[in-house]
Amino acid sequence: MTSRAKITFVGPIVTDARAGVFSFLLVQGKGEALKLEYTTMAVAKKAREQVLAGPMTYRVTNSELLEGIRDALAQASTETKAADDVAQRQGA
Repeated sequence: MTSRAKITFVGPIVTDARAGVFSFLLVQGKGEALKLEYTTMAVAKKAREQVLAGPMTYRVTNSELLEGIRDALAQASTETKAADDVAQRQGA
């Protein structure tokens, strides 16, 4: 059995100069976000490019847009779960 790839959105690299950290967010399926942190910009760029090479993976160049995508995926997941719960109750 093969598993289906989840749609993944990859945000821009963000620099936290005080902490010396370079990071970017991955947002998947239900709006879950995963923050990946690196100690150099070069490593962060390389890691981001490797993630972007995956199937169903899309570059998002703006943090605000990524947040909107995250919110929309979370809302859609909530609505789908609610509809599934109603259908299950009606079928029981």
